[in-house]
Amino acid sequence: MTAAENDRHDRFLRLYVEHEEALREFVRPLVPTRQMASEVMQEVSPTAWRKFPTLMDYVQFPRRVCLIAPHEILIARCRHARGRLVLDEDIVANLAEEGMMSNLPRMLPASPIVHLSK
Repeated sequence: MTAAENDRHDRFLRLYVEHEEALREFVRPLVPTRQMASEVMQEVSPTAWRKFPTLMDYVQFPRRVCLIAPHEILIARCRHARGRLVLDEDIVANLAEEGMMSNLPRMLPASPIVHLSK
């Protein structure tokens, strides 16, 4: 690495570390779990690094990183939406009342309502 590359790398790391907590506070309310917030943060940092050379004013760094985050949040939400489907508690209760739950494996809890917020 050249001295200029080292300087750029050091400057990016200093700025990112300085503003990481504020970025996390920006991301966290926009995603359902802390784990997803961590995943988003992990994706924001390399994207910010790739775009760092185009940043002319380092004062704008926090704003630029916060502009990257919503795109990464959308990607994370899409990725997680493809995972398992979760029925709303009211739907599960209605299905149970109609007797449709009798075909499910015996491994399920006796109560048809499963609290997923834990």
